[in-house]
Amino acid sequence: MIRLVREDHDPARRLAAAGIVAVALLVFAVCCLLGPGGLLTSWHAADVSYYGQLGSHLRAGEIPYRTLYVEYPPGALPVFLAPSVDQGNYVELFKVLMTVLGCAAIVATAVTATAVGRSVGWLAVAVAPLAVAPVLLGSVFLNRFDPWPMFLTAVALAVLLRGRPAAGSVGFALSVVTKIYALAALPVVAVYIARTAGRAVLKRAAVAFAAVVALVMVPFALVGPGGLAFSFYVQVTRHLEIESLAGSALLVADRLGLYDARIVDGTPGSRDLAGALPTSVGIASAIVEVAAIAAVSWWFAKGSSGPCRFVAAFAAALVGYVAFGKVLSPQYLVWLVPVVPLVRGRVGLAATALLVAALGLTHLEFSAWNSINRVGPAVWVLLARNLVLVGAYVLLAWSVRRGSRADGDGVAFGACADAVG
Repeated sequence: MIRLVREDHDPARRLAAAGIVAVALLVFAVCCLLGPGGLLTSWHAADVSYYGQLGSHLRAGEIPYRTLYVEYPPGALPVFLAPSVDQGNYVELFKVLMTVLGCAAIVATAVTATAVGRSVGWLAVAVAPLAVAPVLLGSVFLNRFDPWPMFLTAVALAVLLRGRPAAGSVGFALSVVTKIYALAALPVVAVYIARTAGRAVLKRAAVAFAAVVALVMVPFALVGPGGLAFSFYVQVTRHLEIESLAGSALLVADRLGLYDARIVDGTPGSRDLAGALPTSVGIASAIVEVAAIAAVSWWFAKGSSGPCRFVAAFAAALVGYVAFGKVLSPQYLVWLVPVVPLVRGRVGLAATALLVAALGLTHLEFSAWNSINRVGPAVWVLLARNLVLVGAYVLLAWSVRRGSRADGDGVAFGACADAVG
């Protein structure tokens, strides 16, 4: 059976934990109000305008993937549609919706933190990066829909670690049909459920996952098979984005006179590198990405399956997906904010520090977007951000591999026995 979290009956500890969550929510709300592109500004990204157009078409009765082209998976549609109840205030309502989702993700992250350690101090470390993310990451946070899949993944992780694998699988399925990135962690999730609950429970969880994916995807596949297939085709066949690790390396090579970069407008709405070399490098990058995820899953399967080590492997898989992919848009870092800080011990603190650095560097490079398009000095900031993400992956993956040779979580990560029964 999955090891359940012991209830904390210490009133003082529970009160302190509630206070930390309340402070985190307050700080997050202030950051959303005052941060770049926040609730008190009229500025909004072009993405939000596009979401508003999609929402307007959906309200008018157009059928996604059949009469309306949508580049995003079906799970994204609700957050495009909801703010369109008042099209004149769509931007403001969208930002409010992202703020609410961020608050809910803080609560989910706090719940997960109690499953891997009851220390009040550790709880503060776990929720702090998300609380200040709208300022650290900048306008990207509230002007993209990525807080929606971030929230779904955070809830799924919390539910799973509270001993409900089937419900957790439902959450992961919803996240996958919204943004595909959560698939990177599914092998680790499957190993965790099989080890802690047994293969019968894993089969039920897999059925729940498949049922939700089918429930969301099949109706759209029936009414608009070509449009749905094309939306996935566009994502899979994208060129090498300039903000990816490999793309930034080629831009630096251009700055050094070693390579002549040709930047083009990509689909959908990205800035890409064109040519035989970027295409080959993009394929190699995708292979490295898959290998990075597979390595973490293999190492996790070879060792113990305690909650601390599971969270570390989960985080490593997601960081590997982001760091090595051929596309790395600024909003992708939103996915990592509720996960990496949950990793305990010195490894977790170091990985969290690297994540915070990556958020800040992303803010800088996104602010210098025009300079990057001209292959200007900002490419060094971009490369530094990507190398920081690689460092975070290496650190997390190393800790998972080290744990595969250790008997239990305590050797690799520090004791978390107080969190489990």
